[in-house]
Amino acid sequence: MFRKISIIIFITMASMFCNKEAFSAYPHNELGLEFSMNSGTGISYQYKHDVNWSFKLTGITFKMGDDLPHDGDIYASIGLNIQHNFINNRENRAYSYIGAGAWYAEHAWTETVWIYDRETIQKNRVYNHIYNYGIGAGYELILRKHFVLTFELGLLYQQSDDTKGFDLHEVIDYSPSSKSYIGPSGSFGFKIRIN
Repeated sequence: MFRKISIIIFITMASMFCNKEAFSAYPHNELGLEFSMNSGTGISYQYKHDVNWSFKLTGITFKMGDDLPHDGDIYASIGLNIQHNFINNRENRAYSYIGAGAWYAEHAWTETVWIYDRETIQKNRVYNHIYNYGIGAGYELILRKHFVLTFELGLLYQQSDDTKGFDLHEVIDYSPSSKSYIGPSGSFGFKIRIN
């Protein structure tokens, strides 16, 4: 595992010293959709500062359910990638990246339970907080000057904190748990160049 991390760090650092080729005036702004294990899923805004550096912000939030906050789901994610190009021309772009993201999910529901032969309402909740940190490499295919397809592969460290519990007449029982993950990550996205 240490060897793989060392190789990815070496590729990232080596890309920072390669020659670049500008193909148009900078900066560029791109807007699209991103599906990423590292920086989150949602609407993506990318700012290409110059021929060397790009910054990508991805985020989304939504709620589902009829009786929020008692019954329903809440989901939010936000992430940031800092990218350094080692190939950049009119048809494609290859880059290394370092990024981070935070995800939040909440699922709430009520149910009827019997306690001492009495019917009562129990409020249940599951909270999930996920923090991602990653490095890797990406490739962009530029189609017709304004349409961009993006693919990324990398290494991900994920810390996940889950809390499950119920609230029953002022008796609150919440049981937190935590886990972590190190492994491969990937993403796919498409964007439209605004300028």
